[in-house]
Amino acid sequence: MTFGTPLSLLQIPQQAIKDVSIKLSDPKANVAQYTQDCKSINSLKSLVNSVDYSCARESTVDVGYICKKCQTVYPAKDACLAHQKTLCYPTPPENIQPLLKLEQIQYECRLCTDKWSTVQEYKMHCQGESHKTKTAHIQQKISPSKSPATSHSTVQGTTQPKDSSHTPTKSLSSSITPSPLPKNDSKEDQKEASD
Repeated sequence: MTFGTPLSLLQIPQQAIKDVSIKLSDPKANVAQYTQDCKSINSLKSLVNSVDYSCARESTVDVGYICKKCQTVYPAKDACLAHQKTLCYPTPPENIQPLLKLEQIQYECRLCTDKWSTVQEYKMHCQGESHKTKTAHIQQKISPSKSPATSHSTVQGTTQPKDSSHTPTKSLSSSITPSPLPKNDSKEDQKEASD
């Protein structure tokens, strides 16, 4: 025998309990959903950039099944039905869906396949190095390539349109990389240079 938990004692926000209670009063309702922060995926638009927002989607987690008569939540559908046959609905009710499936909506990152219960947690995930690395890789793949007719190249310090019939030549000075060491202008170095 499985024991249930009264809806009012679940560790979910009070607003979510109110919203679920409204669904319980609807005889045809069979699913109620809530978010842990009582926000929606649209709330992410103002918290993350457009790339991170495009990675977000809603994902659901089954919380349990609620008896509509006594508002007790059971972890499994069979447990709720067994309770109803014994106590609340010994004879099947007409024109009413006697139980309500309860689901928590989470915010899933499609790129990383991680799930978060609040928009703030999703935002923190997007600020992490692993996620940033993945989004940078995706942005490199989808950024439009420059066509030969519109791209430009730098030849000896000037920008010129790239032409497939003309291959720019590098000057010797542009191929020399400066030394990372500081130049020593001592009198001995100047003397050696003049010799």
